[in-house]
Amino acid sequence: MPIWLEATLGLAAIALVAIACWREDKLVAWEDKTVERIKQRKDVKSHGKRKLW
Repeated sequence: MPIWLEATLGLAAIALVAIACWREDKLVAWEDKTVERIKQRKDVKSHGKRKLW
């Protein structure tokens, strides 16, 4: 892999981490909302089914 490509990808990764840290409050809010939606979907899909566990 060419060195300029590695450097570009490395800088992109660092930029993503920096943005995630800078906007952590919004990232956590988005994650909570997404997890809640997934739980609701799971409840709807398993409605009426017997759990084996």
